[in-house]
Amino acid sequence: MDGGLTLGLAIAGAVASAATAITSGVSASNNARRQAAMAEFNAKIQKRNATIAQQQAQAEADRRLSAQERLRGRQRVTIAKSGVQATGSPLDVIEDTELESALDIQNVLYQGALQQQNFNTNADAARMQAAGLRSQGRQTLLNSGLSAAGSLIGGVGSAVSVLGNPTLNAAKTTRTLSSHSFDAPSSPFGGGAFA
Repeated sequence: MDGGLTLGLAIAGAVASAATAITSGVSASNNARRQAAMAEFNAKIQKRNATIAQQQAQAEADRRLSAQERLRGRQRVTIAKSGVQATGSPLDVIEDTELESALDIQNVLYQGALQQQNFNTNADAARMQAAGLRSQGRQTLLNSGLSAAGSLIGGVGSAVSVLGNPTLNAAKTTRTLSSHSFDAPSSPFGGGAFA
Protein backbone atom coordinates (compact mmCIF):
# COMPACT_ATOMS: atom_id res chain seq x y z
CA MET A 1 0.00 0.00 0.00
CA ASP A 2 1.27 3.48 -0.87
CA GLY A 3 2.74 5.45 2.08
CA GLY A 4 0.65 8.53 1.26
CA LEU A 5 -2.53 6.47 1.23
CA THR A 6 -1.56 4.81 4.50
CA LEU A 7 -0.88 8.20 6.05
CA GLY A 8 -4.20 9.58 4.76
CA LEU A 9 -6.18 6.61 6.06
CA ALA A 10 -4.48 6.76 9.45
CA ILE A 11 -5.19 10.47 9.82
CA ALA A 12 -8.78 10.11 8.56
CA GLY A 13 -9.41 7.30 11.03
CA ALA A 14 -7.93 9.35 13.86
CA VAL A 15 -10.05 12.40 12.94
CA ALA A 16 -13.21 10.28 12.69
CA SER A 17 -12.49 8.67 16.05
CA ALA A 18 -11.80 12.07 17.63
CA ALA A 19 -14.98 13.56 16.16
CA THR A 20 -17.01 10.64 17.48
CA ALA A 21 -15.52 11.04 20.96
CA ILE A 22 -16.23 14.78 21.00
CA THR A 23 -19.77 14.37 19.66
CA SER A 24 -20.50 11.71 22.26
CA GLY A 25 -19.05 13.85 25.03
CA VAL A 26 -21.00 16.94 24.00
CA SER A 27 -24.21 14.92 23.81
CA ALA A 28 -23.66 13.38 27.26
CA SER A 29 -22.74 16.78 28.69
CA ASN A 30 -25.88 18.38 27.26
CA ASN A 31 -27.99 15.54 28.66
CA ALA A 32 -26.44 16.00 32.11
CA ARG A 33 -27.06 19.74 31.88
CA ARG A 34 -30.76 19.15 31.04
CA GLN A 35 -31.11 16.71 33.94
CA ALA A 36 -29.43 19.22 36.26
CA ALA A 37 -31.87 21.93 35.15
CA MET A 38 -34.76 19.57 35.86
CA ALA A 39 -33.36 18.79 39.32
CA GLU A 40 -33.04 22.54 40.02
CA PHE A 41 -36.64 23.01 38.92
CA ASN A 42 -37.71 20.21 41.28
CA ALA A 43 -35.75 21.89 44.09
CA LYS A 44 -37.65 25.13 43.51
CA ILE A 45 -40.97 23.28 43.58
CA GLN A 46 -40.02 21.53 46.83
CA LYS A 47 -38.95 24.85 48.37
CA ARG A 48 -42.26 26.42 47.33
CA ASN A 49 -44.14 23.44 48.79
CA ALA A 50 -42.25 23.91 52.07
CA THR A 51 -43.44 27.51 52.26
CA ILE A 52 -46.99 26.48 51.39
CA ALA A 53 -46.98 23.74 54.05
CA GLN A 54 -45.92 26.23 56.71
CA GLN A 55 -48.52 28.79 55.56
CA GLN A 56 -51.28 26.18 55.49
CA ALA A 57 -50.38 24.95 58.98
CA GLN A 58 -50.41 28.51 60.30
CA ALA A 59 -53.77 29.23 58.63
CA GLU A 60 -55.26 26.04 60.07
CA ALA A 61 -53.89 26.89 63.54
CA ASP A 62 -55.38 30.39 63.29
CA ARG A 63 -58.73 28.93 62.21
CA ARG A 64 -58.76 26.48 65.12
CA LEU A 65 -57.76 29.21 67.59
CA SER A 66 -60.62 31.37 66.38
CA ALA A 67 -63.03 28.42 66.68
CA GLN A 68 -61.72 27.71 70.19
CA GLU A 69 -62.28 31.34 71.23
CA ARG A 70 -65.86 31.20 69.91
CA LEU A 71 -66.48 27.95 71.79
CA ARG A 72 -65.09 29.40 75.00
CA GLY A 73 -67.39 32.43 74.59
CA ARG A 74 -70.43 30.17 74.07
CA GLN A 75 -69.49 28.11 77.12
CA ARG A 76 -69.26 31.22 79.28
CA VAL A 77 -72.62 32.51 78.01
CA THR A 78 -74.23 29.12 78.65
CA ILE A 79 -72.84 29.00 82.19
CA ALA A 80 -73.94 32.59 82.87
CA LYS A 81 -77.48 31.90 81.56
CA SER A 82 -77.80 28.86 83.77
CA GLY A 83 -77.05 30.94 86.85
CA VAL A 84 -74.17 28.71 87.85
CA GLN A 85 -70.97 30.32 89.14
CA ALA A 86 -68.00 30.03 86.77
CA THR A 87 -66.05 28.11 89.38
CA GLY A 88 -65.52 24.44 90.09
CA SER A 89 -66.85 22.03 87.44
CA PRO A 90 -68.00 24.64 84.88
CA LEU A 91 -64.58 26.32 85.08
CA ASP A 92 -62.88 22.92 84.76
CA VAL A 93 -64.84 22.27 81.56
CA ILE A 94 -63.74 25.60 80.09
CA GLU A 95 -60.10 25.00 81.06
CA ASP A 96 -60.14 21.45 79.65
CA THR A 97 -61.57 22.75 76.39
CA GLU A 98 -58.90 25.46 76.21
CA LEU A 99 -56.11 22.97 76.94
CA GLU A 100 -57.41 20.50 74.35
CA SER A 101 -57.69 23.27 71.78
CA ALA A 102 -54.16 24.53 72.55
CA LEU A 103 -52.75 21.01 72.13
CA ASP A 104 -54.68 20.63 68.87
CA ILE A 105 -53.25 23.91 67.57
CA GLN A 106 -49.71 22.89 68.56
CA ASN A 107 -50.18 19.57 66.78
CA VAL A 108 -51.29 21.36 63.60
CA LEU A 109 -48.22 23.62 63.73
CA TYR A 110 -45.95 20.65 64.44
CA GLN A 111 -47.34 18.67 61.48
CA GLY A 112 -46.83 21.73 59.27
CA ALA A 113 -43.24 22.07 60.47
CA LEU A 114 -42.61 18.38 59.69
CA GLN A 115 -44.01 18.80 56.19
CA GLN A 116 -41.95 21.95 55.69
CA GLN A 117 -38.80 20.15 56.82
CA ASN A 118 -39.54 17.22 54.50
CA PHE A 119 -39.99 19.54 51.51
CA ASN A 120 -36.80 21.45 52.40
CA THR A 121 -34.87 18.18 52.64
CA ASN A 122 -36.18 17.15 49.23
CA ALA A 123 -35.18 20.55 47.84
CA ASP A 124 -31.65 20.16 49.23
CA ALA A 125 -31.39 16.67 47.74
CA ALA A 126 -32.54 17.94 44.33
CA ARG A 127 -29.96 20.75 44.43
CA MET A 128 -27.23 18.26 45.32
CA GLN A 129 -28.35 16.03 42.46
CA ALA A 130 -28.20 19.00 40.09
CA ALA A 131 -24.66 19.84 41.23
CA GLY A 132 -23.60 16.23 40.73
CA LEU A 133 -25.10 16.12 37.25
CA ARG A 134 -23.37 19.36 36.24
CA SER A 135 -20.07 17.99 37.51
CA GLN A 136 -20.66 14.72 35.65
CA GLY A 137 -21.38 16.66 32.45
CA ARG A 138 -18.15 18.66 32.75
CA GLN A 139 -16.16 15.50 33.46
CA THR A 140 -17.71 13.69 30.49
CA LEU A 141 -16.86 16.60 28.22
CA LEU A 142 -13.28 16.68 29.51
CA ASN A 143 -12.91 12.92 29.06
CA SER A 144 -14.22 13.08 25.50
CA GLY A 145 -11.72 15.84 24.71
CA LEU A 146 -8.89 13.75 26.12
CA SER A 147 -10.11 10.72 24.19
CA ALA A 148 -10.23 12.77 21.00
CA ALA A 149 -6.72 14.07 21.58
CA GLY A 150 -5.52 10.53 22.23
CA SER A 151 -7.12 9.33 19.00
CA LEU A 152 -5.48 12.09 17.01
CA ILE A 153 -2.08 11.54 18.58
CA GLY A 154 -2.36 7.77 18.12
CA GLY A 155 -3.42 8.11 14.49
CA VAL A 156 -0.66 10.55 13.62
CA GLY A 157 1.83 8.40 15.55
CA SER A 158 0.80 5.33 13.55
CA ALA A 159 1.09 7.22 10.29
CA VAL A 160 4.50 8.61 11.18
CA SER A 161 5.75 5.19 12.22
CA VAL A 162 4.62 3.70 8.91
CA LEU A 163 6.31 6.46 6.94
CA GLY A 164 9.37 6.48 9.15
CA ASN A 165 9.82 2.66 9.30
CA PRO A 166 13.27 2.01 7.77
CA THR A 167 12.38 -1.58 6.89
CA LEU A 168 9.32 -0.55 4.93
CA ASN A 169 11.17 2.32 3.25
CA ALA A 170 14.21 0.15 2.44
CA ALA A 171 12.01 -2.54 0.89
CA LYS A 172 10.23 0.10 -1.15
CA THR A 173 13.53 1.62 -2.30
CA THR A 174 14.96 -1.82 -3.19
CA ARG A 175 11.87 -2.67 -5.23
CA THR A 176 12.10 0.65 -6.99
CA LEU A 177 15.79 0.27 -7.77
CA SER A 178 15.51 -3.34 -8.92
CA SER A 179 12.77 -2.49 -11.34
CA HIS A 180 14.97 0.00 -13.22
CA SER A 181 18.18 -0.56 -15.12
CA PHE A 182 20.93 1.96 -14.86
CA ASP A 183 23.86 2.55 -17.19
CA ALA A 184 27.00 3.51 -15.43
CA PRO A 185 28.21 6.96 -16.41
CA SER A 186 31.35 7.14 -18.42
CA SER A 187 34.47 8.81 -17.17
CA PRO A 188 35.65 11.96 -18.81
CA PHE A 189 39.05 10.26 -18.98
CA GLY A 190 37.85 7.30 -20.89
CA GLY A 191 36.45 3.98 -19.74
CA GLY A 192 33.15 3.40 -18.12
CA ALA A 193 32.04 3.47 -14.56
CA PHE A 194 34.86 5.67 -13.33
CA ALA A 195 37.48 3.17 -14.23
